[in-house]
Amino acid sequence: MSEDAKSPGPRTRNIIENQLFRRQRSLKLEALQRQRTLDSNDGVEGLGADTEPFDKTHIVIIFTEKAKLRHCQDVEKIIQEFGIQTTLEIVGKTEKYLYLSASVDTLLRLADAAELEKMTTTHSMQKFNHGCISDFLLPGMGKEQILRYCEIPVLIKDVIQDGIKSYVQKGYIEDMFPLHDILYLERFNWNLKRTKLPIEDIRNYFGSSIGLYFGFIEFYTKALIFPSLFGILQYVFDLNISLVCSFYVVWTTVS
Repeated sequence: MSEDAKSPGPRTRNIIENQLFRRQRSLKLEALQRQRTLDSNDGVEGLGADTEPFDKTHIVIIFTEKAKLRHCQDVEKIIQEFGIQTTLEIVGKTEKYLYLSASVDTLLRLADAAELEKMTTTHSMQKFNHGCISDFLLPGMGKEQILRYCEIPVLIKDVIQDGIKSYVQKGYIEDMFPLHDILYLERFNWNLKRTKLPIEDIRNYFGSSIGLYFGFIEFYTKALIFPSLFGILQYVFDLNISLVCSFYVVWTTVS
């Protein structure tokens, strides 16, 4: 092992998250490929979305250097008791990662236990009930779309944090954070063909407050276009001040 690998030094969270995303992505693809190979040998077409051996990683736990293998495995067992899928990766003495993922059904059960409020088919906000999923399926929506992307890591973190609290206090766990979905973030790249902001995608990924912020910014920017143009015309052609005031009164009322 190289000297850099032994002493990685301080790394920013963004770099770590990007590295872990690529690593968990490759792990998932390799696992699915192995499973498909086994299924094809057994004459089975494949696994469904909820029964894949590895789902998308939502949270990563980073262990400290003092954490032994048995400590990592103990944490893994505790988390698995909540129905959370885990993948433990030991890169070296200084790099030990635990990837947390969950099936759609598990996440919906966690949402039920957390009494998360969701929109129903009657357009009212009610506490989610896993036994009545159909009541929360809006037109064109699948059950995997009931939970927003930003809600999933919170549900997982809330259910496991008490169980692993002692390992955090003893210094075996260095950090635990949600993992960015780089593929999803590509939706926010600069696009000249885009006519409006992807507010719903922003709301789904970052939360309602951030979605509301960008929605307000978009509305406020558009609302200032005509007053700005009219102000330029008034400055250039020295329009009557009464006409300018009348325009702003009417525009304020309309907008």
